[in-house]
Amino acid sequence: NRLLYVVTQKGTLQAIVPETGRNVWISDVPGIQSLAIGPDRTLYVTNQQGKLLALDPQKGQVNPNWKPPKQRLNGTAAAGKDGIVYLNAEDRKLYAIYGYQEEKTDGVTDFAGSVGR
Repeated sequence: NRLLYVVTQKGTLQAIVPETGRNVWISDVPGIQSLAIGPDRTLYVTNQQGKLLALDPQKGQVNPNWKPPKQRLNGTAAAGKDGIVYLNAEDRKLYAIYGYQEEKTDGVTDFAGSVGR
């Protein structure tokens, strides 16, 4: 049940069985730029439109229960072992975003610190 996740040069995300090289799925989310894997194995991707999306690791489909933040986010996402995803946004702030938790559907935490000068 082990999978290797690869973001291709064309901006697609693929799940591959490492032992055989067999392609399990290719995500239909266009323009993927970065990938972070949460502690519950949820795949968090950013795309060229500045969206952060949560994907199912077994099927590659966008999680319909997770509401992405409204901010235009860019850069590479990093997922902490506490389930929080960190990234920067166009407003030059660093955001800490809760991963999928039904009781926290607003997405963004109260933390937003300045990045750069």
